[in-house]
Amino acid sequence: MHEINKTAFGEFLAERRKLFLEILSLIFGVYFWLFMKERIPAYYDENRVSIYNDEMFRINALEVTFNNSNWPHIVRIPYGGSFLVNTKVMGTSCRYS
Repeated sequence: MHEINKTAFGEFLAERRKLFLEILSLIFGVYFWLFMKERIPAYYDENRVSIYNDEMFRINALEVTFNNSNWPHIVRIPYGGSFLVNTKVMGTSCRYS
């Protein structure tokens, strides 16, 4: 009987963890798709800046300078990643519910 309770509690935690990941991926996905800037200020083109900070998103990359010529390539990664994660998480949750 004691093992059954551990299993039930483990399943409960797994469901909570899955719900937490769904909510987190939706929050970041919405941010990346709706609020992420496609162009950064001209200051980044004029100076060598390796830190980008915007509301809830921060990139600190050593040896990489951000400018408008490489920004579309950098932004493409979170776009694609958030799409894949949301598709995977939502597909998994729909399959098991």
